[in-house]
Amino acid sequence: WYQRRVRATAKGKACEVFSDNKDAVVIGADTVVVLDNKIFEKPKDAQGACTMLSELSGSVHHVLTGVCICYQDNKYTFHVDTEVQLTELSKDLIDWYVGTEEPLDKAGGYGIQGEGCYLVDNTKMV
Repeated sequence: WYQRRVRATAKGKACEVFSDNKDAVVIGADTVVVLDNKIFEKPKDAQGACTMLSELSGSVHHVLTGVCICYQDNKYTFHVDTEVQLTELSKDLIDWYVGTEEPLDKAGGYGIQGEGCYLVDNTKMV
């Protein structure tokens, strides 16, 4: 059901923008992190990011991104599922990373496209 959720949220975002921009190509996306059937969205604050990262520390979890592309009368929706293994995160590493403020707008409290790459041991497309 996580796959349906990220696709539906991405479609909702894209369609909302597309409704006012019918001549444009609009891409909407949504990402969640899932560990043991628990969804991790964006943390509300730095403490939330610390809590998320502590829970995800050393785990293998899934990062699901839903995407919807709207153009003319067409809507194409899909998702990507990536298995991610985080390293064991010390309190000092978590504090440093949260101090960058990068986690505050990332599902699961981290993003591998920035400083969060130092937290990841491995990724695998599922």
